[in-house]
Formats: sequence, structure tokens, C-alpha cells
Amino acid sequence: MAKQALRLLRVELDEDSSTGEYDVYKLLDLVLAGHVPIGEHEHVERALEWAQTEAADARWWVKLIATLALGALGVGGYLWRTQRRRSIAHIAQLQERLEEAEAAPRRLRHVEQAEREARQQVSELRTQLKAATQGRTKAEGELSRLAAAEDLSKLQPSFDDAIAQAETTNIPILSAKLFDAVAVFVRDLGGTDKKKAALARKINVSNENFKRRVADAHSYSRILAAIGYSRVGTATGGSWQMAEHVWEARCAAKFFQHCAARLGDACATLCRRLSEELGIKFLEQTGPKSRGTIPISWEDFDTDSAAAIATQVLKKGPAAGTICTSFEKMLDKSKTARGGKGLTYKVNGTAYSLSMPQLVQTNERTRFSRSVSFFGRGGRVVLPSTLVVGGEELVSRGPTRQDAAAEQTARLHASEVLKLPDFEPAQQATFERAATALRNSLEERDPLFEKIRVEAVYDIKLPAGRRDAFEAAKQQVQQRRPRGADVQDAFHGSSLGAIASIAHDGFVSTNCVRNAAQFGKGIYLSPVGSGEQDIDMMAASPQYASRDADRLQHVLLCKVITGEPEQVRDGGYAGSDQDKASSDQVDTGVDRLVRSEDGSVDFTQAARLIVWTNKMNEFILPINVVSFKIERVESSGADADEDEDDD
Repeated sequence: MAKQALRLLRVELDEDSSTGEYDVYKLLDLVLAGHVPIGEHEHVERALEWAQTEAADARWWVKLIATLALGALGVGGYLWRTQRRRSIAHIAQLQERLEEAEAAPRRLRHVEQAEREARQQVSELRTQLKAATQGRTKAEGELSRLAAAEDLSKLQPSFDDAIAQAETTNIPILSAKLFDAVAVFVRDLGGTDKKKAALARKINVSNENFKRRVADAHSYSRILAAIGYSRVGTATGGSWQMAEHVWEARCAAKFFQHCAARLGDACATLCRRLSEELGIKFLEQTGPKSRGTIPISWEDFDTDSAAAIATQVLKKGPAAGTICTSFEKMLDKSKTARGGKGLTYKVNGTAYSLSMPQLVQTNERTRFSRSVSFFGRGGRVVLPSTLVVGGEELVSRGPTRQDAAAEQTARLHASEVLKLPDFEPAQQATFERAATALRNSLEERDPLFEKIRVEAVYDIKLPAGRRDAFEAAKQQVQQRRPRGADVQDAFHGSSLGAIASIAHDGFVSTNCVRNAAQFGKGIYLSPVGSGEQDIDMMAASPQYASRDADRLQHVLLCKVITGEPEQVRDGGYAGSDQDKASSDQVDTGVDRLVRSEDGSVDFTQAARLIVWTNKMNEFILPINVVSFKIERVESSGADADEDEDDD
């Protein structure tokens, strides 16, 4: 507006003056300098007013702008301060988050450590729980075993009654088949092989062998139930099973050992009866060949061999009404293309085979063969077409026991027979012990006329099974007899060949009287120390300990389980028929029974200790062979010469 006023003034000036055009600003300068009076021109006043008004407006605007600026500055400051505070708060939050992020691994490590500790505690608790569970299971098992042991007096009569009922309701051949088959399960149940025991705890009814040997017999279910089995499944199928806790309890009570012994005795008794019914015999040469002929005779098999053959007929033969019928069917079948060719069985550790078509028995180790015969239906004797007497034995690869003659022993040398793997020289301590025992057992003699020299002592390398059988029998007798097993040292004299066979296969006995059957049929031994009582040592007699090619005699030093002995009857020249203990209260026999003040038996007063054939390889454990020589001395000078030669 000031500018507009000045422009109007300039116009007026231009119109009144000839000075020409003036610049507005210059004119204003003139007014301000006083060259142009302000009051003289209204436009100048108006311009000044307008200028004042414009100035006032400018000041207002300046104030407004300043106010607005200050406000803006205040708002900006507020906003800046707010933003700053927010930034500070945000930074603080970020710092806290950073600290939290930095603390997180530490917390994680603490958590992981706590987790590991918790897992360790859980593992310890689980271990404790497992131990507690095992302890509980063991305690329950102990309680079950104790309960079973308490009830053993009830279990045994029940089982014995079941056996007696089966014997009453079945013919002998069915009873024997039943007892023999069940005995296999019972032996596995009471044995040390847990895998076999687990298999024996389940018997499939559909098994053909079970049907033929068990299911055909009456009262078999009562026997299985008495053992501890329960029937599972249908009447025509299924199985007989035994719970694990029942098995454990009866194992702890040694019930299965009782069952096995009871079944074994019952089956052995039946097989002896069946073997008598079978009437099996072997061909024996009775004299030397003369004028092209050989004197022969048919002799009865020993009880154990005949029973072993009868057992194999039970196992492999067809079902039949009698053992003879079953054997005859096996003979008829053996003549066909698909028929069985023979039987294999063991007698006291010695393996034999019986060829059915030829009716020839062969010792599998020595290859000694001899013909056999048996009585068929109606008393008919079945004889082989070709007779084998057994000449092969004398030219066999190794020495034998029963079939080797004294003439053969006289051609043998100890160095050729008593060697590895069955024998090895004993240590010095063993040599001294065995030599002292032999000298103490021989009758005291005059050293001027007779000299006893122990030449060698050998350790016998017996199979583990022989030792296990001895230890098992020892434990059984130990528990059964008030004075325990009462193991004694004793000597058994025999030929060199027979000693080698005994060490390899075990003892064997026959029914012939020639083997010192004066006091019964068994193994005769001489107790150690009996010579101190002026009793002749039978085992060292040349009649039994025959001399070999080096003029040496040999005796076996044995450990013998005597248990409770009895005094046996002297049968004299005719011999005694006793072949087992006279009752269940005794185990062995002696020819003279003398007891000490404490009731124990003084075996040094007996010349003969007899172990019956049914226990000979369980009750006798040969440990050493003692080779000795008894020399006659002509004079003291000759004796001195011999001593010099020995040096």
C-alpha cells in the first residue's frame, strides 16, 4: 500500500513538474529526507499511513510468523524431545533386548545343565527301579522256590502214584515207551541248557513221535500234569505247556531230578523185562579151532546191553503188542529196499551197531563183530544165516577190554598203549602218592625174597562227561545218605588192553562167572590200605592184572563213591547172582563189613569193594594207571647187583 501511495504521488509530481519521471524509491527517500513535505500532499500522508499500516501489518505478520515459528519451534522441540525420549526408550529397549539375547545362552546352558541333571536323576531312578524290580522278582522267585521245596514232599508222591498207575494200566512195551519219551523232556527241564529247557516246556500234541510213544499209552496226561504241564488248546490239537514260574520253582526244588531218576529206573526195569522176553543172545567161542571146527555156544547178553537193544527197539520199532513182535517187524522191514539197516546204541560209553539183515553186533571202535539171535513168537529162535565169531577183534587197531585175551596182552608194550591222548606221565607228587598207596595196599612181604617196584604212573585224560557224571552221582549220594558219599581210593586190576579201553570208554560187565562173580556181578576193587591188615590185594593178582610184554602189571587207581555199603554173600565157586544193591538203603558192597566206633566203615578191613554194574561208570572215576613189577630175589647179593644195575 505504501508502494501504491508513492506511485500516486509520483504521478502527481510528474504532472506538476517537468522534471520527468522519478523513481518511487528515490521519491520516498526525498520525502524521508524532508525535501518533500509530508503534509502538503494527501497521497504522501496516505502513503505514510499505508506504510504505517503495512508496517503494522508486517509487524503483525512478523509477530504471527515469529509466534508461529516459536510455536513451530516449540512443537518441533516437543516433538524432538518426544522423539528423543522415544529414541532413548527404544535404545533402552534394544539394550534390554541385547542383554536378554546375551543372557539367553547362559539361561539355555543352565536349562541344558538342569535337563542333564534331571535326565541323570531319571536314569538313577530307573536303575533303582530296575534293581528293586529285580530284587522283587528274585524275592518272589525265592518265595516260590521255598514254597516248592516245602511242597516237594507232596509233589513226589503224586508223581510216583502217576507212574504206578501208568504201569498198571498199560502193557510193558507201552509203559516203557511212555517212560523213555517223558524222561527226555524231564532231563532237559532239569538240565543246565536253558534253550533245551525252554523247548521242553512246550510239547506239541500233534508231533508224530509224541503220538507213537506217549499218546498211545494210558494215564500219560496224569504223569505230565504231575510233572507240572498244563493242557492248552483243543482236545485233538494244542500242546502241553509249563509256566516259567512253575519250572523255576520245581528246578529249585530239584523235582525234575527226582522225576528223571524215577522214570529212568522204571524204564530200565521194564527194558530188562522186555529184554528177557526178547531173549537176545550172542555167539561165543568156547575153545580153539580143532579139525576145522570151532566150539561155540550161545550166551545171554549182559543186562545193560540187552536193555539198551530193547530201548532202541522201543524208540525206532513200529508199534506192536510185544517187544518180540516189534523186533520181528523191524527184521522183516530191514529186508526191503526202504527198511532200516540197523540199530545204534551205547553201553557204558561204548558205541555199538546191530545190523538187522545180518544180525551182527559190531563194536564201533574196535570193529569186533559177533552174531546175535533172539526168540521170536512161540519160542521160535531166529538165527542169522552166516555166523560171525569175532576173529577181527585180535587184529583190531587198538586194545579192547572184554574181548582181549591174556595172550594178546602179553604181546603189548605199555609205551605203545599208555600214551596221548588218553594218558600222560604223572607229575612227581602224583607219582609218589600213587606209589605209596600201592605199597600200602599190597600185603607186607619179606624184602629179601620179593621186591615191589613202581615203574611208572600215568594220568588218565578222561572226557568231561565222565567227570560230570561222577560229580552228579556224588552230590546225589551226599544228600541221600547220613554219612554222605564217602569217596574212597581203591585199585582195579586188569590187563593192559582192558585198562586202555576202560580209560577210553568206561567199565563194562558181563554175566559170565569168570570175571570174579564170587560176590555178585559188578566191578571189583581193592581199597587202598587193606594190605596193612594182612589182606591180600586182589587187584594186583596176575589173574586180573596180567603181565604185558615187559613183564609189567598195571592197576587203575580210582575214586569210588561208596555211600552206604552192605556185606554181600559169598557165592563160592558157583558165584552169586546179585547184580544190584539189595535195597534202596545201600549203594555198594564189601566182602567184609567192619565199622569203627563212630559208625563209619573201615574199608581197610575189606579185600573186595563191589560197585554194581548199573552204577559202575557213575560211582567209579579212574584217575591214574600205576605200572609196577614184583620181582623175586634169589639172594641178597643178587639184590645188590640189581640195585647197582638200576643206578
